[in-house]
Amino acid sequence: MSPIGGDERNGSNFRKKCVIIDENVAELCDKILQNLSNTFDKDDLLDEFDIIPCESKLNQSPVIHDLTSHKLALESWCVPYLYKHSYHQFLWICRKSRKPSTSSSSNTTIQSSNSGSRRDSGNIASSKREKELSRKLSCLSESERISKGLLLSRALIIINPELTLAWNYRRDYFHPTSLEALEREQRFVSLVMSRKPKCPEGFTYRKWLIKKALQKCLVEPSRIQDFISHEIDMIEQPIRSYSTNYHAWSYRFWLLELVLTYDKTVVSKDQKERMLDRELQKSNTWIKSNVSDYSGCHYRQKLLECMLNFGTDGTLLLLKELDENEKRIFIFEGHESLWHHRRAIILLSMNHFKKFKDNNSSKAPPSSEEYDGLEALEKTLQDKESDLVQQIESKNYNDTENECSQLNSTLCQAHVKWMGRRLKWDLTKSVHLEV
Repeated sequence: MSPIGGDERNGSNFRKKCVIIDENVAELCDKILQNLSNTFDKDDLLDEFDIIPCESKLNQSPVIHDLTSHKLALESWCVPYLYKHSYHQFLWICRKSRKPSTSSSSNTTIQSSNSGSRRDSGNIASSKREKELSRKLSCLSESERISKGLLLSRALIIINPELTLAWNYRRDYFHPTSLEALEREQRFVSLVMSRKPKCPEGFTYRKWLIKKALQKCLVEPSRIQDFISHEIDMIEQPIRSYSTNYHAWSYRFWLLELVLTYDKTVVSKDQKERMLDRELQKSNTWIKSNVSDYSGCHYRQKLLECMLNFGTDGTLLLLKELDENEKRIFIFEGHESLWHHRRAIILLSMNHFKKFKDNNSSKAPPSSEEYDGLEALEKTLQDKESDLVQQIESKNYNDTENECSQLNSTLCQAHVKWMGRRLKWDLTKSVHLEV
């Protein structure tokens, strides 16, 4: 039997009770929203958010906040009510605040959402509740309506970060007037990503914040490098939370490229090279700790390519990278990501050599020492790969019971095939691998 009464489901008595229940829920959700807003205002250093499975507790707020450790949580029982209540109000505000320049796609999104909202309202709120909500929100001034929309969008985003409409609303109406305000918004996005580290909407919004800060000159030219470096440090949280995070790694490189493209009067060449070197060291540490994750290797390949474009000694840099990779192949046997990284470095070396020859074909020849080193690069690479294959073959024969060594041998055979097919290097004559 229904808790309200089975025979009354289609009667007016049932509808009246729904109105009472709905009004109580709305009042509760407004209190939760206010509690959340007070928490954000009180603690600027919030760094982690989650939804905790929990049943309803009487006379106790579902907003859990630890001021000491800067953690925030919501009890799960209130989330459906809070989300529906906030979404219903948010759509009303979006309709009233819609800008003439809003794209047709956005209008379609709002209209389709509204139709869904009307269907939900048949189950949650009566027509009387609709009119009451419209009356209350209509009394708000434009600035109050925008503030209310920002508050609602924040609540909706922490519950459902994939809600693009809420992110777009913040883009339209969040106007940072100082670097401090913008940094608070950056921390809010980081808070959202502590629960959803792969949220693509969050990374898109972060890009928008960075561009807005630079367009409005909220960051002094002398501090641009430090500002971007700080954002790179902040992005390490979602990378640690989910290592194979394509969006995070792509955003990280986007930040780096942003600094590298600045004029030397804003960010000097030495500063750019120091930043690249810093990222190379950090990526080296990352690969040691996450040897099976190719995302870090791919990021490092882009860093090495940037270093080559800055005129770094390519031969020395790339050969050193191959030596480090070889050490890891023997220490961390059987990891395919290390072999793929090695192939990428070999291709980068060959392309660098070809590019150098093409650029200098119509110019004065380089110094004999530098040219001889580049001329011998391909032979050096072949010799290094031949030595590596022989060592792995020998280790495999001496340690046939080690599964990792066997897997390393299989990956090595695939590597030999790749070199023969892609680079036309025939290493089968000097080794005994069955390829």
